[in-house]
Amino acid sequence: MTGSASRSRIPHRVSQWLAYAHDVGVSVAVMAAVLVWRYQFEPKPLPAEMVWRATAAFAAVSVVVYPAFQLHRGLWRFTSLSDVLRIIRAVAFANLVLVPILFITDRLADFPRTGLLIEGPVLILLLTASRLSVRVWRRGDLAAALRLEDRSAPWAVIVGDHGAAADCLSELRRAGGQRYRIAGVITVSEPADGGLIDGVEVLGQLDQLGAFLSASAEDGAEIRVVLAELRPGRELMQRVVAAAADTGARVVRRRGARLGHRRRRPAGSAAPAAGP
Repeated sequence: MTGSASRSRIPHRVSQWLAYAHDVGVSVAVMAAVLVWRYQFEPKPLPAEMVWRATAAFAAVSVVVYPAFQLHRGLWRFTSLSDVLRIIRAVAFANLVLVPILFITDRLADFPRTGLLIEGPVLILLLTASRLSVRVWRRGDLAAALRLEDRSAPWAVIVGDHGAAADCLSELRRAGGQRYRIAGVITVSEPADGGLIDGVEVLGQLDQLGAFLSASAEDGAEIRVVLAELRPGRELMQRVVAAAADTGARVVRRRGARLGHRRRRPAGSAAPAAGP
């Protein structure tokens, strides 16, 4: 790995840790606030020890559960409905784990049973709102982020840099015509760091496209390669077409894309088709 590539990985790694710390911190704050608020309607005083115990237990659960659901991997400016669903599953599972832990430690002494019914929706709302607010601020296409994926559509892998891939994904989800189920994103100008773009996994860099297509072909999956770049250069086209030709995958250009260079294709190579 080159020094520049190593340096370019650092910001996203830091952002993943910040996202992780944000989610755990918000979870702790919500749990404590809900318990304190709930006891405003009880005749007995607030049991501070119970609040600390339940909050600490929920913090420990969140530290383990959230990475398991990959909440930290999503790039907030590319938040999608799949990220929201992942948050809902993570919070629901964390609460399910918390209940037996509290029961074993103190048999839920003084813990308000309705607390989780309030804490869960509030926590989901805050974790979702923080991500969607960043997406709206950076990209502004909130409606596209909340569309469901068409499960009957063919598979596709998006090839482009992070920005072009995100724009392409948004266009595909807004399009009224043919849709794709997105298998992942192959980056061309940024290092693959295992992040998520619009809830779609970054599979690797361009030199890994051939291996991914070969593995998909062995599994019997028909997959298309969608060029996200509006003006793909000659080298990019050559490498993508060569990788696709080895497996018989169809190469599709993003709607409105124009080739940066035109040249005669070798016989037997996969021809880029019209936009999706």
